[in-house]
Amino acid sequence: MQKKNRAFLSGLMRLPVIVLALTLILSLFLTVGAEASPAHLNKYKKSLFVGESFKLKVLESDPNVRIEFSSSNKKVVKVSSNGKVRAVKRGSAVITVKMGLTVFNCKVTVKNMRDKYRTQVRTLINKNRRVYGLTSVDNNRYLAEAAQKRAKELEEYYSHTRPNGKAFTSAISLKYNYSKYCYEIIGSGYTTPKKIVSAWMKNADTKKPIIGKGYEDIGVGYHIGSDGMQYWCVILSAKK
Repeated sequence: MQKKNRAFLSGLMRLPVIVLALTLILSLFLTVGAEASPAHLNKYKKSLFVGESFKLKVLESDPNVRIEFSSSNKKVVKVSSNGKVRAVKRGSAVITVKMGLTVFNCKVTVKNMRDKYRTQVRTLINKNRRVYGLTSVDNNRYLAEAAQKRAKELEEYYSHTRPNGKAFTSAISLKYNYSKYCYEIIGSGYTTPKKIVSAWMKNADTKKPIIGKGYEDIGVGYHIGSDGMQYWCVILSAKK
């Protein structure tokens, strides 16, 4: 009888050890599970126009750890203590986020209103092209540079001929070898991308190239003159 009691008592003594082991295993499992969702930013790259803002957040963060925000260039992008990022002027900056020993970076690129309007004109033109079953035209840096140059020249001399007497195509870099499909559309006095594209679509001469076949690339220029007049230029083309 004593042997059986001793065996029973011995079993009771081993039980706390088993419970402790299970507790440790469960604790380890919960710890691993918590590490499966590490802290991260809601954005690592962001484009803004001057005056726009957004909230940069650390997701899955520890509420007990202080988070600090800083900008590499406050003249371009400012950030508040709670992560509100505001675009100041054209350029780029890196927002650094520190959470204890962890550091995150978010690159912010700021564009001005000219860039915004140029993008919107291209978007509207492509929208009209798709209505007619045509493929979209892609932004080309050489055509964009030429179109911007031409938009500025329109303030001096409003014509498809440049102030120096040369054709508009002379503004295009020699690095871009354009084909016979090269057309310039100009306009002035319209205050928004929607208004200028709408005016072009209502005019047979300017509508024709917008919905024309054979064009692959586009460059858009936008310029505000010294008297406040707004000038627009679009160059449509295709490489040889």
